[in-house]
Amino acid sequence: MNELSNDWKEDCLHFWGKVLTGKYCHWCADWDYLSLDETCHPFAYCNCERDEWDMIEKNSIKEELQKEMLKGDINETKTT
Repeated sequence: MNELSNDWKEDCLHFWGKVLTGKYCHWCADWDYLSLDETCHPFAYCNCERDEWDMIEKNSIKEELQKEMLKGDINETKTT
């Protein structure tokens, strides 16, 4: 998502309290079109694919999020 639309900003603010701007930001079909990026815990279970995405990197991020969730080290969104 190159340019963030007003709909995107409003949706993010409503659900996350901040505008998501990560490399993998999108409305996720796996989560009923919830706004997501790699800073959100549901991203760990996102199976969406886009041509412009590096799927090896995306899957690595997902694995790290899953590990953090199993250890209990993650909240609703990451701050780093």
